[in-house]
Amino acid sequence: DRLGGKSPGELAGLIRDVLPEQISAKLARPPGKPEAPAPRYRLLHANLRFDNPEPKEFLRLAGETGADVMTLNEVSPQWLPVMETLKSSYPHQLVCGADSKIGSVAILSKRPFADHALNGCSDKGVLAFQLVDFGGRTAFVGTTHLFWPWPHRQPLQVSEMRGRMVLAGAAPVPLIFAGDLNAAPWSFTAKRVGRYLNALVTPIVGGSWLFHTIPARFTKWAGLPIDNAYGRGVNVTSAGRGRPFGSDHLPLILEFAIEKATGEETRTVLAN
Repeated sequence: DRLGGKSPGELAGLIRDVLPEQISAKLARPPGKPEAPAPRYRLLHANLRFDNPEPKEFLRLAGETGADVMTLNEVSPQWLPVMETLKSSYPHQLVCGADSKIGSVAILSKRPFADHALNGCSDKGVLAFQLVDFGGRTAFVGTTHLFWPWPHRQPLQVSEMRGRMVLAGAAPVPLIFAGDLNAAPWSFTAKRVGRYLNALVTPIVGGSWLFHTIPARFTKWAGLPIDNAYGRGVNVTSAGRGRPFGSDHLPLILEFAIEKATGEETRTVLAN
């Protein structure tokens, strides 16, 4: 049959000629392969307790968890030999110095560090940021250990940290941040931290701290949720409390995937 004096084949040729070039090319292409899912990584956060009588329990926990990166609080002088022991598995380490017997914070990573002006420790060793290279995608890892709430210095301390937190929040790379805030996720302090970091708090069921004279097995059900985590540009696929390891805090264990960033040139650096 002929339509308007033209065969079906001739009409098809005319339609292709008047279609936009990009549509014609799309029709000619075979369907593409679906994008592979983003790799998942694991973060372990722990307030070690400066005078923890069972440091080997933490080494056991770290081995069981197999985290790619760890954020640690209360890294007192007694914990420095443990950091050295962990270098075989976590060669990339940022361990802050502190005058207080309570200790400082640290970031330990199996993944290489990347260069950035915001890397390093501040606020007397209780705030740290480090850019980490997760298989070609970089993300900031951060941690802090805050003072107790008012009438103690916590509100003033957060104000002093504001500048560096805002810089981290404005950086065009993903961020994952965990720390002992000495504040619950619904508190004014936790909301301030999230606002400065431009990040959302991660919902985690159960408490993380209970007075150390009470058996640690009750912490998840009767404790206060003062160890918290935040994310921006990361997809947290699971988040929960880990087992007791001799501290008066339970650890946090997060699994996450890194979303594509808007792009910032970085340079991988050797372990320090």
